[in-house]
Amino acid sequence: MRQVFIVVLALVMSGCTTMSKYGSFLPEDQKVVEAKIADDAVKQLIKLYPPAKSRFNMKHAAKGVFGITLVRKLREAGYAVEEFAQRETAVTARDGLSLGYILNVAGAPDFYRLTLMVGNQSISRPYIKQGTEVLPAGYWARKE
Repeated sequence: MRQVFIVVLALVMSGCTTMSKYGSFLPEDQKVVEAKIADDAVKQLIKLYPPAKSRFNMKHAAKGVFGITLVRKLREAGYAVEEFAQRETAVTARDGLSLGYILNVAGAPDFYRLTLMVGNQSISRPYIKQGTEVLPAGYWARKE
């Protein structure tokens, strides 16, 4: 139990550093993992931001299985989602919260970390792959 706590703490602390790239950085053969993590991310966003009252403006293009699944599931849940486009002016971004994500391998090959940047806050959660399942390896950590 102590080792899990140390790993989760290390992941949370490493999520505090400035990251300049957004998106999913998982290998191509992890598409099932990406879809399951996207489902879990939407469930957490529903808990924090009420659907039909919240609008998200993507910070970057939602590419790959994770990004496409995330945007689709958010819309299915009742969110307005403005997809990223190379905006010429900031006026085109209407009211709403900016939304970005980083999904990457965290240390061991079957250990992943998702960080969602919503407005000025970020939430992170570690995941572990066991066999064909991907399971949360800790709680959501929220940085304001």
